[in-house]
Amino acid sequence: MELKLDQWATTPPVGYPGTVSPPPGKRSAGFTNGEEPPAGYFNYAWDALADTQNELANLITGAGLTRSESNLSQVLAAVTRLVNRRAELAAVTQWTEIGTLAAAVTAIACTTTNSNTIATCAANPSLRYASSLDTWSSQSAGSAYTGVFADICWSEAFNKSYAVGAGGEIQSASSLTFARCDTGGPNWVKCAAGANAVVVMDAAGVIKRSTDGVTFTTSNAAFPEPGATMSGLAYSPALNRFCAVGNASLPTYPMYMGDQNGANWVPATTPISHTLSPPVRVIWSPEANCFFASSSQAIHRSSDGMVWSLAAPDAGAVIDMVALPEHVMTVCRGTGTDTVPPNYIRMFRLSELNGVASPNTLQINLRYSPSVAGDAFSQVIRVPAVAGMMFGGRLLGVCSSGRIRVSGYVG
Repeated sequence: MELKLDQWATTPPVGYPGTVSPPPGKRSAGFTNGEEPPAGYFNYAWDALADTQNELANLITGAGLTRSESNLSQVLAAVTRLVNRRAELAAVTQWTEIGTLAAAVTAIACTTTNSNTIATCAANPSLRYASSLDTWSSQSAGSAYTGVFADICWSEAFNKSYAVGAGGEIQSASSLTFARCDTGGPNWVKCAAGANAVVVMDAAGVIKRSTDGVTFTTSNAAFPEPGATMSGLAYSPALNRFCAVGNASLPTYPMYMGDQNGANWVPATTPISHTLSPPVRVIWSPEANCFFASSSQAIHRSSDGMVWSLAAPDAGAVIDMVALPEHVMTVCRGTGTDTVPPNYIRMFRLSELNGVASPNTLQINLRYSPSVAGDAFSQVIRVPAVAGMMFGGRLLGVCSSGRIRVSGYVG
């Protein structure tokens, strides 16, 4: 595990027990002079790993385990968690630049059948695609569309990519040739694909959906809310339901559950209160079997999209959020100074997202090589771990500068 210099500090974060040194052979990690870290220096990641290793040791030696199958299964599960945590903590510190597009990237998605990555940019032609690690090509939108696509998604059910944008524009492509499905409506901001339907949403909460992958119709939604700004849309394969979140001047924030066809939407029975910051993103975590919604200050969770509770009270200035096997990772924006870089990551263990400040929350400051002043992530996605897929199992991050980076994480 290679650690960078900016992951060392003289002051441990609140809740950490104290200085934890890296194991032999890693004492000079991140230091170009080859020396050990100065006396009293603390490393976030090694402490988090040490804590996990202590957890495993306590399970084996402190629980009086025998060789029974059930106890060995517990040990195996603990080892699996340890391996996953080590891989995730190590790899999210390593990001490699794989290409630079001509304009700021507004969205990115990966297909699972033809191994392409498709990005939309804030300039025309607004579509780019890659079928190799660092070769990005322009792709024209269909029907002479000259606007900018705001979001894209991949539908496994219809074997198509979908791109949505201003003026009600909805286009799809089975390979890389996009054609118009619908136009002449709201300015779409989000799209999501499920097992039975593709759903698109505008900032006011207007919903259109397609159950055949071709024709889109307006849903029977319980919103838009007056003055709403909807910003998050996700699908749960386990529940076969959609979830939409946003902000409005109401006692609680607008949060809705949509049926499997995206046709009927009902408000959450226990949404996020206005005493907290509004949700701006929502994702489904298959490992935790629940939705997570992020705001500029906190993370919230729901196992059914209807009843929401606080998961972490301090998530940072969240730009985007990704669910990993052992963590929820938030990508946050800093001040861009030497002490707080333009990007930093916070890692929250799934088992400790219980509404209180976690002593094991890990913050990783992101500095790129070569460094780009003010460069910041605008979106990060987890690429499915499908055999033969480019970047399979890794994280892809797109930046305001048009740069695209891939993490070292594989899982």
